[in-house]
Amino acid sequence: VVKDVFGPQQEYVYVGFRHAGANTRDRLLLELLGSILYNGKAGLLDLNLNQKQKVLNSSTYSIVREDFGALLLYGMPRQGQTLEQVRELLLGQIESVKKGEFDDWLIEAAVKNMKLDRIKSYERNRGRADRFVESFVLGMPWKSIVTELDDMEKITKDELVQFANKHYKNNFVVINKRTGEDKEVHKVEKPSITPVVMNRDSQSVFLRQFEAFESDRIEPVFVDYKSAINTQPIRDGLEFNYVKNEFNELFELYYIFDMGSDNSREMAIAVKYLPYLGTDKYSAEELQKEFFKKGLSFDVSTSKDQVYVTLTGLEESFEEGLQLFEHVLANVQPDAQALNDLIDGILKERMDAKLQKSNILNVALVNYAKYGPKSSFTNILSTQELRALSPEKLTGIINELNSYRHRIFYYGKNAPARVLPVLEKHHAAPAQLKDYPQVKNFPELETADNKVFFANYEMVQTEMVLMSKSETYNKNLIPYASLFSEYFGGGLSSIVFQEIREQKALAYSAYAYLSSPRLKNESHYVIAYIGTQADKLHDAVNAMQELMNNMPEVENQFNSSREATMKQIESERITGSSVFWSYETARRRGLDYDIRKDIYNTMKTASIADLRQFFDAQIKGRNYNYLVLGKKANMDMKALEKLGKVEEVSLEKIFNY
Repeated sequence: VVKDVFGPQQEYVYVGFRHAGANTRDRLLLELLGSILYNGKAGLLDLNLNQKQKVLNSSTYSIVREDFGALLLYGMPRQGQTLEQVRELLLGQIESVKKGEFDDWLIEAAVKNMKLDRIKSYERNRGRADRFVESFVLGMPWKSIVTELDDMEKITKDELVQFANKHYKNNFVVINKRTGEDKEVHKVEKPSITPVVMNRDSQSVFLRQFEAFESDRIEPVFVDYKSAINTQPIRDGLEFNYVKNEFNELFELYYIFDMGSDNSREMAIAVKYLPYLGTDKYSAEELQKEFFKKGLSFDVSTSKDQVYVTLTGLEESFEEGLQLFEHVLANVQPDAQALNDLIDGILKERMDAKLQKSNILNVALVNYAKYGPKSSFTNILSTQELRALSPEKLTGIINELNSYRHRIFYYGKNAPARVLPVLEKHHAAPAQLKDYPQVKNFPELETADNKVFFANYEMVQTEMVLMSKSETYNKNLIPYASLFSEYFGGGLSSIVFQEIREQKALAYSAYAYLSSPRLKNESHYVIAYIGTQADKLHDAVNAMQELMNNMPEVENQFNSSREATMKQIESERITGSSVFWSYETARRRGLDYDIRKDIYNTMKTASIADLRQFFDAQIKGRNYNYLVLGKKANMDMKALEKLGKVEEVSLEKIFNY
């Protein structure tokens, strides 16, 4: 079965095979086969398609239901590649399994990798609860959930090959997501809307029964960063941070560099280049296999102001993994073909990004309104500059990473007394560490008057973001910003959602909040969102503006929101490596303590009058940048002009390519 679907977004293809349900042995074989094909590291799709850059991206995942299961293969084409070609490449990996063309050790390593993922998920209550729910929903005995990975270990290569030959023939469904317009769309008459009468003071029988259940309140637990994190300098410019793993035998190691693409535009490209490179000792494919065999994962990522080099996995493999980890950073070898393929992929990703409405509205337009045409988002290498990059320059950036000052974070069972000597032995950092390259700063623009930024996009709906710059980070705003979101603009029970969507049917979705910046020198923003039909935009904006200037006061709803904010903090536990990352978030905002304590203590005595005072000071009477995404032919441009001066922006302008 082959089906085509159309839309303005980028193209991709799914290939699906149906399987038996949850309570069969096929489920184990299905999930193991899925991991052999794709595990994010050393599966057949990982190495044969993604590593070799034969497609822009590919993956598989299995679906397990009580009656039926399924294996789905997914692929995104490179420039000039058809979806049919991607499909054949995906099916080619299935054929490799059917022929037994995969390493014998891959089954054992794949099961070990799944065990690691399971252990990691059990660090969180959500992961544990999900397994209970899975057992219940699928009608699976708990014992089979507990033993499934042990049972999977007993599957032989011959059994898996036989399974693949039995189930994978000409019996699949193909969904081609193509870029274009669907010519067979059936139009329906727009139904009339009956306004809903709001009954916020009423309670259903179910709610009264539910609230009658007695439950003890949980005491909140706040993180004491000073006692939870062991921090010590190794030498000038090199700091060690440690959090003990109380849960399992896994470790996480991070080298954190407080520099990024705002310091060097080539940095982001070098980081993307690394996974496709080998060293003087290993090919790129061999490296992936070595890490996977040892139960390890290696990654490098970058943002505008940070680079993370990451090693995670089994504690027993820590030193061995660290040696390999350091070997990669110090000895990557340039590969001209891999760089050419990478740049082709980046250019295709850029084209695809301009087809995604979420990227256009929430990334490109938001950055344009905040900073103008020059921002961290647009501070990228041009096509010509990308083509001029030399493999040697990029590998040089990778080789030099450890020569810059940085911080090390280790989360694991081993105490610092055991970890530090291993780091001293293998971490190749010079005695004198370099300062970071000069950072390029992009100042935020004031919201001095009302402006409209419109981008044309082929879509039925129209989406709008209202955005207004507030003051720089102020910790005193956080408690009431949290309460404001819960009561006024956040979930399904918020004032904004009920008034605009439920009562008046003016939007598919609507919300509002006061954002918190990542850094202490960045600003809060008042944000509101409306997703609606083009012919309802004017009325929806008027309704939103009315709410953003006159906050309805509903005592019962306010009290529920205040309680909900407190209960969320009471039930939340920051544990494991999240302790350090919570501290990192606080530190970047100029704090040295858990801000949730301020929120909780404020909620104890907060009144609706206090929220009104916050609203009047921070939300009411603002100028806004109105960011509008929609089809121009359906847009009432004169209505937009009533909001402020309209600037129609091209995608090339806001993306800078």
